[in-house]
Amino acid sequence: MSEPWGTLIEVVQDPEVEGLHHVHLAVTNPKETLEWYQGALGGESGRFAGLIPGIRYGKTWLLVKKVEAPLAATKGRSIDHLGWSFADLDAAAVELKARTVHFEAEPFVFGTSKIAFIVDPWGTRIELVDRKPTQPKKTAKAE
Repeated sequence: MSEPWGTLIEVVQDPEVEGLHHVHLAVTNPKETLEWYQGALGGESGRFAGLIPGIRYGKTWLLVKKVEAPLAATKGRSIDHLGWSFADLDAAAVELKARTVHFEAEPFVFGTSKIAFIVDPWGTRIELVDRKPTQPKKTAKAE
């Protein structure tokens, strides 16, 4: 189904995958995009169904398709961002900065997690999440 903001939403039933099946990015340079994602966020290169180039993260695929003109950035649109989880977000942030990845928001505590936001070179906003419990800051109590 396609909605007025240019986002294509596909519902896929695949007996091998429970949950999110794939994210399909429309980009002007699929090879460069896949190289950036694998360099920044890891994953295993491959071809979905032997046909579509992508990167596999567990059972979920990141796929790419070529478009002629760049699309608008994702922030504030119908799909605002993608998300990846990390066991140690602070360490991951150091590695990503060494690769000159652009941080929109540095790691910060959000509830009992820690999150950050990066942006890929084509404007896709990506949330980084570290779900291991963090201790809320203690505040002094007035007596």
